[in-house]
Amino acid sequence: LIPTRPAWLHPVQDGILIDVTVIPGARRSGVSESTSDRLRIRVAAPAVEGRANEALIAFVSELAARRPRTVSIRRGTTSRHKTLHLSGHPEALADQLLHAVATPP
Repeated sequence: LIPTRPAWLHPVQDGILIDVTVIPGARRSGVSESTSDRLRIRVAAPAVEGRANEALIAFVSELAARRPRTVSIRRGTTSRHKTLHLSGHPEALADQLLHAVATPP
């Protein structure tokens, strides 16, 4: 049986796209619950001068076990709703990310 992918994860030719809602200024960074169409991520950095975006990229790259340079913001640089691109092998990235999201820290 092939597990269904969540609506927030989109495999593309050169990696995956993930739709996220960012909650800046949290006590600590982590994955919050996911809605049907977005993964909710808390970041400890405030939404000032791009610090929350930097923290988001660092957190997602750690979650996916990738270098930060492989994660980029495709849409929503100034919004809480963002689309991130993770470059690499789509299936391996999706599996790693889904495992990390499902496993509490």
